[in-house]
Amino acid sequence: MSEHYRDARYEWNKAKNRSNIIKYALSFAVAVRVFEGVVLESPSTGEHGEVRIIAIGMLETNET
Repeated sequence: MSEHYRDARYEWNKAKNRSNIIKYALSFAVAVRVFEGVVLESPSTGEHGEVRIIAIGMLETNET
């Protein structure tokens, strides 16, 4: 059974979040802040057919 986290607009798997912190020193809770500024977005399809967005933007933080 996987654990998920949900806030007002985003949902993610807790194990994947921990993996992302280890691999990139960046939590999903901090990463979603990129959407607070100007973002270049492109739609994409995940490997299981889910809708995804590839986004490039600026994020200023020293947090994980």
